[in-house]
Amino acid sequence: MINKVIFFLDLLKGTLPIYHSLLSINIKFVLHKRINSN
Repeated sequence: MINKVIFFLDLLKGTLPIYHSLLSINIKFVLHKRINSN
């Protein structure tokens, strides 16, 4: 599952760098919230 996410991010990074940057920030925020909620 994580490999698919990394592949998806790499794909976005190659095609839409700006969107990829926003998505990366969003994912980091979500992961941070999940870690804190645990």
